[in-house]
Amino acid sequence: MRTDLDLVTNPFDIAEITRADFVGYYHPREIVADPLLTIARKRALLARWLSDANALPNAPALRRSPAGVTATLDEIRLALDKLDEMVEAIVLAGGGQTSGIAA
Repeated sequence: MRTDLDLVTNPFDIAEITRADFVGYYHPREIVADPLLTIARKRALLARWLSDANALPNAPALRRSPAGVTATLDEIRLALDKLDEMVEAIVLAGGGQTSGIAA
């Protein structure tokens, strides 16, 4: 049985991220909206996209995902902020405690 807390803390969702994980996402908000991904997996994907390793040459405010989609730092950070709001909503709804949440 899957609980709200599983949506945040499933340890299997922080496994290695590959280019294939980004195929089909054309904006960071699409990762946030994907109902098949846990919050932990969404956070891992967005963190990978945000990495300096994905910065475009001569355009440090832009990041290209491993699948080749370009987004601004602000768009990716906004998506991460939305995930934080989702975690807070789960905690406030009584779906988990703040300790132990991989946020």
